[in-house]
Amino acid sequence: EGEAEADEVAEFFGVPLEKFDHEIAHYEKILQTVSDLPSSTVLGWVRVDSKPIRESLKECCRKWVAMYTGFIINRIGNSLRELNEFIKEADEGLDEEVTEEDASSLRRVLKHIRDCRVRDSSTKAMFEPINNGIQVLRRHGDAVDDKLLQSLEDLKKEAPDQWKELDKKYRAVRKENNVRQERQGDDLKYKALEMEEEVTAFRASFKNIKPFFYNGLTIEEAYDELVTWNAHLLEREEKANELNELLELFEKQTTDLPELKECRHELILLKQLWDMVSHVKSQFTDWWAQTFKMMDAEELITRTKDMLKQMKAMPLKCKSTNTFLGLDEEIRSMLVTLPLVENLRNPAMRERHWTQLLKRCNVDTSTVDPENEDFSLQDLLSLQLHRFEEDVSNIVEKAQKELQIEKGLERVVSYWDHESKFDYQYDKGLNCYLLSSTDDIVEVLEEHLNALQAMQSNRFVEEFAEQVTRWQRNLGTVETCMSKWIDLQKMWKNLYPIFIESVDIREQLQEDARAFQGADELYRSLMSKAHNYTSVIEVCCTDVMQRQLERDDDFETLLSTIEETLTTCQKKLREYLEGKKKLFARFFFLSDTDLIDILSKGSD
Repeated sequence: EGEAEADEVAEFFGVPLEKFDHEIAHYEKILQTVSDLPSSTVLGWVRVDSKPIRESLKECCRKWVAMYTGFIINRIGNSLRELNEFIKEADEGLDEEVTEEDASSLRRVLKHIRDCRVRDSSTKAMFEPINNGIQVLRRHGDAVDDKLLQSLEDLKKEAPDQWKELDKKYRAVRKENNVRQERQGDDLKYKALEMEEEVTAFRASFKNIKPFFYNGLTIEEAYDELVTWNAHLLEREEKANELNELLELFEKQTTDLPELKECRHELILLKQLWDMVSHVKSQFTDWWAQTFKMMDAEELITRTKDMLKQMKAMPLKCKSTNTFLGLDEEIRSMLVTLPLVENLRNPAMRERHWTQLLKRCNVDTSTVDPENEDFSLQDLLSLQLHRFEEDVSNIVEKAQKELQIEKGLERVVSYWDHESKFDYQYDKGLNCYLLSSTDDIVEVLEEHLNALQAMQSNRFVEEFAEQVTRWQRNLGTVETCMSKWIDLQKMWKNLYPIFIESVDIREQLQEDARAFQGADELYRSLMSKAHNYTSVIEVCCTDVMQRQLERDDDFETLLSTIEETLTTCQKKLREYLEGKKKLFARFFFLSDTDLIDILSKGSD
């Protein structure tokens, strides 16, 4: 019981009253201690006046005491005055005559009865804490004005009796109007049933309002619908609250109407959802205005992912609505489309690739120009690229692979058109220009032939197939011509001193010597013209030498003709030397060159 009283006191004052008593006593003790201090002190030849600081400390202690006692006084006084006003108002209200003609008179009386019933226990519980509070104030009487304390005691003295009288009165009035209360209470129960039916029908209509559906509704229309249905809902919530107040007043079971709570909850969710729709649509509209060439697709992808995160964070109940699903699909479509847009900005994309893409999207190629400075993201999104994700990826991949082939082909063409050069040196002994070493050219030639072969086997070569084939043919011709040219030049240099300078050989192989002389003249004529042309492709693959030599055969055929003649001469020479070796066995131990030298001096 003592603990219950302590709890009542603590509840009334906010904290246990003993703490107030302790704090007040604490500061009163300090006040007394400071008051007992001397007003001045002599320190050697100095007198210290402590009166100002002493008075300041005393004033500080008085303020603390006044604050604590003032709180108790205000709490008790306000509570008693409020109770007194309530008793007066309720007493007058219970005196009102209830008539059948004025139905509202019963409600007004019942309201006072309810208010008395509701605060009965709390009012009875406040008197003990008030008594205890007044006792604390009495213990510290020096800090409290006597008249103020007396006025509190007077209010407290009358209050319990006044409340007892009011308690008897409201119970009597309640009993007196019991029949009327029951009759009107039954009417309210029927109204509650009607209200439940009305709310059920409202709920059914609410489930089909337009903001639940994404397509065919603008943001402005959605907000207008939400405002309209919020007004309808507020109207029914107010009616439900009024009805429940009356049911409570007539001591009947209140109606919960969970459908209204569900509608309110869903209306709040719809507002959040359409705020998200507005945010997304606003962002997308800003993005659509960006030009295709200047847009930052990576930044837009990052922001789109942030939108998806916001969507995932939305309440679970939102996620089953058509509006959420429609918005989620639109964001995800954008997240699919933006990487495709970034791919389409690849430098490898050429006009032919755009033509292929537009045809796949069933779009007139004349209506879209990605090179136009005004070509925007909206123009690109109108192609609905997310529906052709695989096709876009394939076309971009094709463009990238073709770009690799194109760059490789450009390197080949650039080298052979501008860098590959023959070098010639004039030989005074032979009185003729000779082709210098072609090792560097041969090394590059082998590399480029391998590269062209790899391009030819690439499944993306179709666009460059003709060009690749042509350059394979050209470099094949270069390879053949250079090989023949180097070989026949070496053969010609070896055979020249034998067939031209060796009298013995010329006499022994007269027909072959004449043939060699013809080949010699043709080769000298060739070199006299060729040294003016350094381009490998020009010499080997064009008709420039054919025109310069005024012949019908091309350069490769010309080299083959000279080579055939020199090969025949070389063969005849070898046969001649083999014959000499058979006649003179010791000649087998000599090289062909030494043997020719001996034979050419045989007449000596």
